[in-house]
Amino acid sequence: MKGMSPRHLIGFALALAAGGCGGGTPPPASGGNPPPATVDVSSGLDAERFFPLRDRYVYSYVVETAEGSGGMLNIRASRRDEKTGVLQMPTGPREFVYAPDGVVLGGTDGIYFLKWPLEVGTQWRGERGGVVSIVEVAKTVTVPAGTYQGCVKTSERRGGDRPMQIDTTVCPDVGIVELQAASGEAFERLSLKSYGPPVDLGPDGVRMVPPGTDDGAPTGDGVD
Repeated sequence: MKGMSPRHLIGFALALAAGGCGGGTPPPASGGNPPPATVDVSSGLDAERFFPLRDRYVYSYVVETAEGSGGMLNIRASRRDEKTGVLQMPTGPREFVYAPDGVVLGGTDGIYFLKWPLEVGTQWRGERGGVVSIVEVAKTVTVPAGTYQGCVKTSERRGGDRPMQIDTTVCPDVGIVELQAASGEAFERLSLKSYGPPVDLGPDGVRMVPPGTDDGAPTGDGVD
């Protein structure tokens, strides 16, 4: 059976369509212009606690592949309104909508990124035909950014001639802390290194820091 090439796994792991959806974060300010104002809003829904999209926050992940270290991946969030946010990803911007029963992938017919109740065994249809299941709750996970508690881990599996498995761990008040994708012999893992208000990291959604280089990204605030 065929697997995916490593360069395709990030898109699958983050549940993104290659086309994405319109919009996204504003371009960085240039020419001495002030940065755009931060959109400080909240849906007030439970779903937002496990997948907070704070406007202009930058999330930096250590990337590991089957071949070894793959450098860093920087992702920027933006907020449109109380219930809608965007992540700027390698495949383009992608919209997420907070709902009473979870986080919905924008531009889809009711496909969820995370669905309530947050209980082991809860299942839903994945964007690419797989089945997503909650496999752990109250999970403790340690990544370069720190140690986080009360996390939820989901696993999406798809068979056929292009099988894949995607494991995603989200933690309260942080969001995606760890993500792992595998297809055939291809493998890729993202581990959160830092997150916080914006600093000058360059283009979003691209690997830009060579392995072993201090990226100067914001510091995570996990529980030590």
